[in-house]
Amino acid sequence: MRLPAPLHDLVAHSLGVLVIQAGVGEQLIDRDPGQAREAFRAIRAAGLEAVGEMGTILGLIRGDGVTGGNPSPGPTTSKR
Repeated sequence: MRLPAPLHDLVAHSLGVLVIQAGVGEQLIDRDPGQAREAFRAIRAAGLEAVGEMGTILGLIRGDGVTGGNPSPGPTTSKR
């Protein structure tokens, strides 16, 4: 299944923000802990956003209608 480009772009953007902000936090941790803390908050926010986006994508792939960061649980086993 090919995903619409905008969905891929959303996740790629969030991951890019994570990488950039991690670098900022690393550079600032010793000389400006307050600003480094802000970078870490941005990392957390971008990570939460990416998790929600992945939930939406997984819901679309699975076709289960679950979106908004609430992906359905993993595969279930049926009793025969």
